[in-house]
Amino acid sequence: MDRAYIDFFRLSRLHSAGAFFVVRAKSNLLWRRRYSRLIDKQLDLRCDQTIILTGPQTVAKYPQPLRRVGFRDTDQRRTFHFLTNNFELPARTVADLYR
Repeated sequence: MDRAYIDFFRLSRLHSAGAFFVVRAKSNLLWRRRYSRLIDKQLDLRCDQTIILTGPQTVAKYPQPLRRVGFRDTDQRRTFHFLTNNFELPARTVADLYR
């Protein structure tokens, strides 16, 4: 579901149906951190956070907390941030699922 935009209404429907998703976060996403978990930087992880959306339209479409996982791709020399509603998988598995 990696498109030019993130459809938070559709993601909310997937969440309500009991499915989980992993999407790449956009750089202009408005959010606030609620909690950070410890990470292993040797696995190229940069963050593992519980966040809430703060944009006026996005919070209305997806009011539940999300998990934000940061991953550093050393080959491309880029950092990617992924959003998921799955809080049980290891952070590295979330990054691998997107890849």
